[in-house]
Amino acid sequence: MGGIAFLVALFSLLAFWYGGRPFVSAVLIARYGILHVPALTLGAVGIWVGGLLALAAASLAREPATLPDRATMMGWTIVVFVAVLAVVVLRRPDVEERLPAKTRRILDGRYFALGAIIVALAILIAGVFR
Repeated sequence: MGGIAFLVALFSLLAFWYGGRPFVSAVLIARYGILHVPALTLGAVGIWVGGLLALAAASLAREPATLPDRATMMGWTIVVFVAVLAVVVLRRPDVEERLPAKTRRILDGRYFALGAIIVALAILIAGVFR
């Protein structure tokens, strides 16, 4: 891996680290009916930028260096948007109660977190090995 690609990968890890902590705290607080907007915003932006930087680092490591394609970047943006939307739904117990029982079980903490991690990793891996 070239020097610039390695540096971009380090910035990606740093963005994930500084974005992941506030996002996780926003998810934990949202379960009690409180939407911590600053934490959710900072977390979502940090995770989004970290993913885009990871895609850029993978693209720079290729020979010849290219930029990530539009579909992969849009996929990553949609994953982050859906995660933020799920946190907002978790904040509203009245909205969550109107959902079907199967959907409520899917949105229940562990299944949602596991699904979001799998989808996010799939998009990042697809973008990296493209």
